[in-house]
Amino acid sequence: MSKALLKKRLLELLKEDEEFRLTVAGLLGYGELLQKMKESLQELAKLREDMIMGFKRHDEELAKLRQDMLEGFKRHDEELAKLREDMIMGFKRHDEELAKLRQDMLEGFKRHDEE
Repeated sequence: MSKALLKKRLLELLKEDEEFRLTVAGLLGYGELLQKMKESLQELAKLREDMIMGFKRHDEELAKLRQDMLEGFKRHDEELAKLREDMIMGFKRHDEELAKLRQDMLEGFKRHDEE
């Protein structure tokens, strides 16, 4: 049998005979390649799941940090409002004290002028 005829017959067998095709594929290592590919796909799926879980943890942590930050801003706003109120009350006390001192000074000047 010539080389060309042998090639033709082998190609026909590969196309038509599934058992022969699988046997040749096995001899060529395709089964092992397919198994490695399957394992790689499984590992890839596991890595994807791990990434999804990691993203979920990060999203949860970011949400907690955002909530903590908002609560901190709220506390600071409340503290600023208290400080503002304290300052207003302090200014009011100073204004009242200055008014009393001015009144005392005016009364003192008046007494001094009367003497």
